[in-house]
Amino acid sequence: MPDTAVHDRWWLSSAEGHAQLAPRLLEAFLRDLVSCERAQREPLRLRQVLDLWVAVGEREWAAATLAPATLNWLTATPQPLPEPVLPGIALAAPGLTEWLAWLATRPALWSEWLALGGAWQEGAASLAALVAAGRCEPGANPRESMWRCGNACLWRYSPPLKRRRGPPVVVVYSLINRPEVLDLAPGHSLIGALLSQGHEVWLLDWGEPLAPVDLRPLEALLLEVVVPAVAFVCAARRCRAVDLLGVCQGGTLALVYASLPMARVRRLVTMVTPVSFAPSPHLLGRWATALAGELDRVGTQEFAARGNLAASSLHQGFVALRPFQLGFQKYLGVADHADDPDWLQQFGRMERWIASGPAQPALASAEFLGLSYGRNALWNDQWRVGDLSAQLEQVRAPVCNLYALRDHLVPPAQTTVLEQRLPAPQYRAHAFDGGHIGIFTSRRATLEVFPAVAAFLRS
Repeated sequence: MPDTAVHDRWWLSSAEGHAQLAPRLLEAFLRDLVSCERAQREPLRLRQVLDLWVAVGEREWAAATLAPATLNWLTATPQPLPEPVLPGIALAAPGLTEWLAWLATRPALWSEWLALGGAWQEGAASLAALVAAGRCEPGANPRESMWRCGNACLWRYSPPLKRRRGPPVVVVYSLINRPEVLDLAPGHSLIGALLSQGHEVWLLDWGEPLAPVDLRPLEALLLEVVVPAVAFVCAARRCRAVDLLGVCQGGTLALVYASLPMARVRRLVTMVTPVSFAPSPHLLGRWATALAGELDRVGTQEFAARGNLAASSLHQGFVALRPFQLGFQKYLGVADHADDPDWLQQFGRMERWIASGPAQPALASAEFLGLSYGRNALWNDQWRVGDLSAQLEQVRAPVCNLYALRDHLVPPAQTTVLEQRLPAPQYRAHAFDGGHIGIFTSRRATLEVFPAVAAFLRS
């Protein structure tokens, strides 16, 4: 099956899903709106109404998509997904047309809406001009390609020679997005923060799959990419071990690698890293568990033979977790910052990064789904790499685990359990009051998270 006809089916992007949800959504929204107006005893402003619309929408959306019929539909016959209508806007919030019709009957709110629309158009025009001028491309620091294996590339970021200190830092990023988010822009760069402390950074970029149906197993990515990449860095820098930093899914792979006898790790940093995939009520967990059940039913090889997972489809799936926030609310910021080119430039960088993700290799992704949401293999000591067993107690390096309190992709409970498997002197944790991406890109991250990573590597 070609790359564009992939095997994830988001019920909530279908016309049937919209038709079922819209009436219930509007009914719930109007009911809550009346309650808020009575409690406040004065007319609501537009932003209050919009915030309520988003809150009600996300609540009803989650309830609808967690229904058994929806989860059964999720694992039904494969069908292709439509491409996003606009770059960065993969899914319009359901019921939006009906809500606008309701809004038009309130003259005061409608006037505010029209003013908001004018500001948004102004901001969108400024953003488009910045994009056209090439000022929204991610990347803040120079780098050079040092090693390749297939489409995977090891990039080196070098600090000033006079400031270089400590062993090199090797970053294992997730396969799901591109790693440029770690070096998004000056002042918003984890890599830049490490360079400023004298650390040489080597970034493992997985690149695109090797074929439309990439049948490399997951253990090959570990044994043929991660293991030799770390060995290459050790040889190049003439050191016995590296400091390893794993991000999200890459953090899970870093933990697996660090538990193996050939691991060459001095210190390990995990960021928003899922460790236990025990059944969870959060939306991604429910969906992924349903897909893992389908994988178990048809078999990993047949599941993978359906093809690589297209980047646009994966992006739509992530937006579908919070469509009212990610498909509607966040774009209101363009109106709020229409006259702020720095904000618009950063927003543009984020949108470019989000829209540029790689496809997911068919077999490795299917195996990761089965090992994680299917068997919870790392937590249950069932993850094998060749003849070796990856067990968390076999990790010998000191570990600093950084997690986000408002992470809807890797909830804190999925990652903080690592403390139960490592002795207290070996393990430390750092909580960040933000989300899955904000831990890398927000201003608060530069003040809290980046210094915490640098301090751990110095200790």
